[in-house]
Amino acid sequence: MEPGILFRIILVGNAGVGKSCILQRFLEKGFDDKYEVTIGVEFGTKQIKIDNKLIKVQIWDTAGQENYKSITRSFYKRAHGIILMYDITNKTSFNDLESWLNDIKDYANDGVDIALAGNQVDLVAYQDNYREVTYTQGYDMKNKNNFCSYHETSAKTGQNVNELFQELCSVLYKKQEIKGFGKNQTAFVSLTSSKDPRKKYKKCCK
Repeated sequence: MEPGILFRIILVGNAGVGKSCILQRFLEKGFDDKYEVTIGVEFGTKQIKIDNKLIKVQIWDTAGQENYKSITRSFYKRAHGIILMYDITNKTSFNDLESWLNDIKDYANDGVDIALAGNQVDLVAYQDNYREVTYTQGYDMKNKNNFCSYHETSAKTGQNVNELFQELCSVLYKKQEIKGFGKNQTAFVSLTSSKDPRKKYKKCCK
């Protein structure tokens, strides 16, 4: 049976942190380390189960470059959840989270749920000197901003990738149950009437 609930999740963060590769891994398409810059916004979809109910998840992969931010901002209002991502081997990408948060506050819906992801943990598995952002720093950022979850992830190995999306979707699902969203509510839509003109996700970009 076609799932009746659609969650839209947007991936945001600096260029090169691995957003597109995380999406590719979540879609079970493996890992491709070839670097291709995302232009504008691309998306992929996947069905998951929450409380034995089938949910369709649409994930938007956004360009991280400054000159594409206006495009990214136009998608914030349609997102039910946001994954804010940085690279644990790049302190600048972590410091720039404040700028991304300002955009979220300005353009996303009030109370949107945000998950934090520190990507590329595979790079520090055997050479910790590559790490520029500690787990504690990420965890403190999560607590400071009341993010719904925090994971260190790896698109290459798949570490915590499913957990990242599953936990965010579980939070969205529980909120939907508590607030009693139904078929006539706009926050969660029937897939039979959902249309999106964007092209489907085709490539892996960091």
